[in-house]
Amino acid sequence: MITSKITVKLEGLEELTDTLLDAIDLGIGDSTDRGFQLSQELVTKQSFDRGTLLQSGHITKPRELERIISYDALHAIYVEFGATYTDKMPPLKVIYEWVRRHKLTPRDPESLTGIKRWMLKKGIIGSVKTRDSDWWAIAFYIAKDIKAHSLEPRPFMRPAAEEIKAHLAEDVTARLREVKGR
Repeated sequence: MITSKITVKLEGLEELTDTLLDAIDLGIGDSTDRGFQLSQELVTKQSFDRGTLLQSGHITKPRELERIISYDALHAIYVEFGATYTDKMPPLKVIYEWVRRHKLTPRDPESLTGIKRWMLKKGIIGSVKTRDSDWWAIAFYIAKDIKAHSLEPRPFMRPAAEEIKAHLAEDVTARLREVKGR
């Protein structure tokens, strides 16, 4: 019996591996950017709050080949999935911030007197004679309406995930082709 051992020494594979991984990572980034853009468009188009929710969205890259799209606004989950409040009120502070940002004013300021007195007793407001107290009272009535009628879902993250899934292979392939053309 005769045997022959052949050894091939390949050099520079680390550079090739790094180049391929970088291309794949860029493709993942392209798809993530596309999905994030869609989520931002959907928030703008269908959400009642274009300020806090829209600005709370961001992409993080914990490590290579990984991306996370997050929306940190407290009400993001309620916009995405809707909400039914049967045993409690919706988050009043979030609604108050929205009312304040939009500077809503009551048609009949006198209609807020009772709720403003109650909110003063509960320590929610410090005075019944400020614009801020009007905003808290309006927020209370909006919260009460949401509790009575619920919130319909307005998905923005799930369509973004579907967009990423639909284009991931094509975006990675495009980046790998760029490497091949070098």
